[in-house]
Amino acid sequence: MKKRERIFLSLTKVFLVFALACLFISCPGNGGKGNGGTNSGGNGSSVSSEPVYVEFDTSLMTCHKKNDKTDSILSGKTVLHEKDKIVFVSTPSTGKTPAQWLLNGKVSKYSTYSTFTYTVNLKNSIVKDGKNVIVVSYTPRDLQKIKIVFDETKMTCEKSLSETVKTGDFVDEDDFLTFEAILPPKKIVDYWSTNGEKDKYSEEEDSYSLSCFLFDAKLVDGVHVIEVDYTIKPPQKVKIIFDETKMSCSKGHYMNGDSIKTNTVLDENDEIRFQANPPTGTRADKWFVNDVEQPKYIDENDTFDYTVEPNEAVDGSGGEKIVKIHYNTRDIEIIIIKFDETKIKCTEGLFGGGPVVTSGKSFEEGEEIEFEAILNPGESVQNWYANEEQCGLDSTKNSYTINRKDAKIVDGKKVIEITYTLE
Repeated sequence: MKKRERIFLSLTKVFLVFALACLFISCPGNGGKGNGGTNSGGNGSSVSSEPVYVEFDTSLMTCHKKNDKTDSILSGKTVLHEKDKIVFVSTPSTGKTPAQWLLNGKVSKYSTYSTFTYTVNLKNSIVKDGKNVIVVSYTPRDLQKIKIVFDETKMTCEKSLSETVKTGDFVDEDDFLTFEAILPPKKIVDYWSTNGEKDKYSEEEDSYSLSCFLFDAKLVDGVHVIEVDYTIKPPQKVKIIFDETKMSCSKGHYMNGDSIKTNTVLDENDEIRFQANPPTGTRADKWFVNDVEQPKYIDENDTFDYTVEPNEAVDGSGGEKIVKIHYNTRDIEIIIIKFDETKIKCTEGLFGGGPVVTSGKSFEEGEEIEFEAILNPGESVQNWYANEEQCGLDSTKNSYTINRKDAKIVDGKKVIEITYTLE
């Protein structure tokens, strides 16, 4: 499994639970089951094709609306529409957690967690004062303690990526734990398990993330227990093939390991980095593993980090597994950088230190520059923008790698204008 995907898959179990909750909430055919069902009783049936007023107690939860680009924080009374996606995060008193979430007083069967994901559905509303209304609330209960059991000779454990956890320690339900395998030489993790049940999303991962849900625990002498373990296996061998005239390769994802030549045989899960050497005036456009185009966030990068994955290999003539790496190229684009020189200073280099840049100067995409806001006393930066795209947060200085995708066409030329907003 590629390392660039592990952080997502390690939390898949959590996301699937929330997705299941969302599915049952928004499904029109749920009837009286799950999240409110039909709206018999109350103040009448819902009014179709009307806005939906979502109400909640801001002292007990926060809420934000999800869309393609940003999350919008919502107030306690917000006008929404059917199929809008919103997420509630409970803020109960210390030692409490939601026992169940309610929609207009009706139990949402599939959402008994600190976070509640909901897709607005008119069928969940009631009519109040001529408006479709959904009141979201929850009933609290005491947080339960869970005993964590594992073999300390095989793994380490941390809570919230900072606090060490020992076997036999108690944690709160909903605590987030990370386990790191201590592996013998030439062995890799086969899969992780909790209380003897295999986690299918954890195969071949050296680390394992776990949110301590109460339903994952077993009762032992009246104590909630989660026992974590893993099995091991030998790594598969994979031959790496690439054109040494077009790229170099080294061990590790930071170019700090030994150089690797084409036709080298590596172990499954070995981490390597390729550095493109494209012709002058061009750059790597897309990378390919055995002719399979890699995800879009790897596009337009002259380096390519790869974790050796047997499932991506093809069988060679001698039965060996083979991975071939290549990339295609495109011309480097020239981009004009503009900014208000009365409000912003600019220097070349990722962290500045280079020559001063004036507004209107042309750069090649991929070059690095730093901007510094010129502020009045008491002012502070909220966000930085490259045209309409946010490119930095609340910092007076902002380092920026010139990205052609941020540019817009002005008089036939590609232009990026840098601005910022104040808090």
